[in-house]
Amino acid sequence: MPDPSTTVLLVDDDLLLATRILTVLGAAGYRVDHVTDAASAPTRYAEARPVLALVNLGSRCLDGMEALRRLAAADPAPPIVAYAPHVRIPDVREAARAAGALRVVPNSAIASRLAEVIRDALRRAAAAGAGSSSP
Repeated sequence: MPDPSTTVLLVDDDLLLATRILTVLGAAGYRVDHVTDAASAPTRYAEARPVLALVNLGSRCLDGMEALRRLAAADPAPPIVAYAPHVRIPDVREAARAAGALRVVPNSAIASRLAEVIRDALRRAAAAGAGSSSP
């Protein structure tokens, strides 16, 4: 069984973007569980218990917002980074945060600064968890 502390769940049906993400994460030492539909995301999360989920909100076929809601309903919910084309960010940011996204970033950030985005999201998740835990 893979070490869950190095596993990321990728929910994306865009072959080109997903391939780039898989390559970058693999090179950074992450194991990636990749699903291409919203319905499969919670099952894969339950099986792999990844450290983080990346969800594409900009796909024409994948209902990324539904995947986001389903993952956020998991117990415990993973930290979720959602991404979309830059022009759609203003339209989806608030809804994505309300549905459970820790961070919403443009595709360009996923493509060019993925390791930084993941480190930041994990730091935010740890800070939020530390602030809500009891002694």
